[in-house]
Amino acid sequence: MLAKLRAALAKIAKRLSAREDDERVASRKSHRLSQEIKRLREELEATNKSHAATLKLADQTGDPQKERKLRDQAEREARAIHDLIKKIEWKVGKRSSWRKRRKKAQKRVSWWLRRRTTVRKQYKAAKEKWEREHRTDFEPWMLNGCPEISNDRLKKVIAFVVVGCDQYITATTNGTHTTGSYHYSEQAADWGAASVASMQTAAVKTREKFGRDYFLEFFSPCPWWIKYGVEYPGYFPGHGDHGHTAVSK
Repeated sequence: MLAKLRAALAKIAKRLSAREDDERVASRKSHRLSQEIKRLREELEATNKSHAATLKLADQTGDPQKERKLRDQAEREARAIHDLIKKIEWKVGKRSSWRKRRKKAQKRVSWWLRRRTTVRKQYKAAKEKWEREHRTDFEPWMLNGCPEISNDRLKKVIAFVVVGCDQYITATTNGTHTTGSYHYSEQAADWGAASVASMQTAAVKTREKFGRDYFLEFFSPCPWWIKYGVEYPGYFPGHGDHGHTAVSK
């Protein structure tokens, strides 16, 4: 459930970013068209004034040749006015289209924001429910009969591995380990389960829960291992059938 909700949040965030990009593009294009329309209208106003003045001069002049030239100029100005009106109409229509796209993008952004808020609430509720149902407070029974320890940092790992990951403890200070092993100083615990897949899942969950820096050692059937907070690729020898976690006191 938590994984599905987390994936849904990631998907929503990605789509929301795309919708916000659409809105910004539409807004920029709409603004640019508004500026162009303003410039064309100013040009149209100036051309109209010039056209009116040309016609007035043509009516007042008594020179036929000059009047003909003025009438020709007035015709050119009339064509320019017609072209400017067409351009303005086209750009106004184009701006209207971009404004509609912007409003549509804004509605989609608003919807995705509400959707993300809803899923975030669902994720929070599911996480709280999971935490309520999977107590991670250490209890002696979690040691599975192994000797008790006083290391509180290791107890947190044991509680999570047992209750949160369905594993069982196989060694604390008991058992045979290498000389100088953290087991003997109550800093390490071994754990396992019936299947390798279960142990691998538990290892990944534990690493995500506590973070790499939490561990002095972390060996498991996974194709990675941790030593002093640094993760290395590969399978650590001798740990294909159990997990091993060591932490500082």
